[in-house]
Amino acid sequence: MNIETLIAAGIAFCQNHTIPAVAILVVIAVIAFKKPKEIFKLLLVGLAIGVIFYLISFMSDSMSTGIEQKNVLTHKSGENIE
Repeated sequence: MNIETLIAAGIAFCQNHTIPAVAILVVIAVIAFKKPKEIFKLLLVGLAIGVIFYLISFMSDSMSTGIEQKNVLTHKSGENIE
């Protein structure tokens, strides 16, 4: 999973669901105009959750690659023994 995929998914959502996307933007704009402090807190929390999710998915991808490599090496050494 990379950033480009997430951005493409966001753009596709906005293109396919225009009315809900505009409604979400309007609600966020109204809240930002009335209570900017809460919006900044919400953005920071969302950013933190996004970073944590991205790191977890990155680590799981790299661990699965390592497990696959280990299985390939183990399988090769098993064939050599037989």
